[in-house]
Amino acid sequence: MRLSKSSGPQFDPQQQSRLPPAPPLAMSSTTANPASSTPLPQANTTTTTTALPHPITPAPPHHPHPKLLLHCPELTHPGAHIFFTCLPPTSSPPAALASAITHSLTHLYTPHPQPNIHVPQIRSISLYLRPLPHQVAYTTGTDLDPDFHKEIHLSLWYVATKHREFHKANCQFSGCPANCGNDNDDSAQGWDVCGDGKVRALVRHEILGVLTHEVVHTLQFNGKGSAPGGFIEGVADFVRLRAGLAPAHWGEPPVGPPKKENQMEDTATGTATTTATATTSALPPGMLPPHDEPPTTSKTTSEKWDAGYQHTAYFLNWLDQRAFGGDRVVHRMNQFLAQNRYEERGFWEGCCGRDVGVLWRRYLGEREGT
Repeated sequence: MRLSKSSGPQFDPQQQSRLPPAPPLAMSSTTANPASSTPLPQANTTTTTTALPHPITPAPPHHPHPKLLLHCPELTHPGAHIFFTCLPPTSSPPAALASAITHSLTHLYTPHPQPNIHVPQIRSISLYLRPLPHQVAYTTGTDLDPDFHKEIHLSLWYVATKHREFHKANCQFSGCPANCGNDNDDSAQGWDVCGDGKVRALVRHEILGVLTHEVVHTLQFNGKGSAPGGFIEGVADFVRLRAGLAPAHWGEPPVGPPKKENQMEDTATGTATTTATATTSALPPGMLPPHDEPPTTSKTTSEKWDAGYQHTAYFLNWLDQRAFGGDRVVHRMNQFLAQNRYEERGFWEGCCGRDVGVLWRRYLGEREGT
């Protein structure tokens, strides 16, 4: 799900006023070659019965949206039928993309344009619905203008596969017309969309989550291509998480809500103790006092903060909840990468006030209750 054919969005203040409002969705039948592939998530049919909250779209930031286009060259593919059936008018392709753009702008930028806040001047986002066997989705730039025109390629094979998975695990509709075939059947013969509303909601939830992840890639900065791939993917899933679109197989957040302001967990005993020293009280919210580095836990050496996707997203969410270095940590990280190349020590100490290794061990310590 990495960006390709581009070093990331480029800031061009002269283009801000020339962006038109989002027009009606356009359709065509063009295709493009894939730039990269993404590992498929592990199926988890035992947890898909959990009720999923309907994502709440935040108030639209006052930033213009790019033009949106749709390309579906194979309308007879079963995934295409499922895609258009499971996205009703309120969650139609243009509405889904517009919502994903709004979520991205909300969590990566300020609500109102400011002179010192850099927002990518993306002019168009094209959504391609293609078979793409054994892939999920990827984002790239166009050949002619990769910095200002982006493409999102969504796998119809993946849409059909998730529909089959959810149908088999959750359908309770008597006389359901869906005939999803076997796991190796991708033909259009004998396919229909499950009649169970819950199954359709699960498919819609997954589609919206994947689209939100990919839209983030069109609007985030990457330090001119220098940021770690795991961090880039983690930011995309952080926005997906905050948008209320996390899939069931992610499970519950591994770390609970922040502690009270006057309490901090003792990393040796796991108990909450009142902090009354001048050093601690003088620090910004969430900042670790000097030498308060948690001991290495059993998972520290086997896991990395930049493993990517939901693993890094939960770490970023933890940083944001505890306001390390100040409010809106991920927003500040994105703005840093708009103007600077990624250099680990300067990036993390500048955005969070601490080395990433210290923060990661603190996160693991809270997650494991040590």
